[in-house]
Amino acid sequence: MDTYSIVMEIARIIAAIKDAHTAVALPRHNRLPLECYWFKEGIFITSTLPQSADLLHHKVVKIEGMSIDDVIERLSSIVSYENQSFLRSQLPDYLICADLLVGLDIMKDSQAVNFTVENQNNEQLDVNIPTIKYEYTRFVYAGCFM
Repeated sequence: MDTYSIVMEIARIIAAIKDAHTAVALPRHNRLPLECYWFKEGIFITSTLPQSADLLHHKVVKIEGMSIDDVIERLSSIVSYENQSFLRSQLPDYLICADLLVGLDIMKDSQAVNFTVENQNNEQLDVNIPTIKYEYTRFVYAGCFM
């Protein structure tokens, strides 16, 4: 098993506890340059970089050819949650993390992701979205973490 697969298995074990306060810090170095929100109608793109602005308000239908329902099922296995509301609030952030998608065998390469999106007219479009590097830094100021 590669590192991502090992981390995903550990996350699955911890998530099985069903305690939202017990979780694994997952690798999130390669991310998609967008944000999503899970509405009752599905998961929609709510924010992105200017060069991808045409994707705003589109519904995510597939990732790498896998239906969004199957993607949700795989991601749900690594999210520590106690109820559906917490899962629905957390999962969109997991969805845009290429490292997790690779670890769950949803995608093979963490450099770009193929999304199938649907516009307001129910027209589907395949888009290849390059990932960006995400570096989390913690600033220390006068002994306080920020």
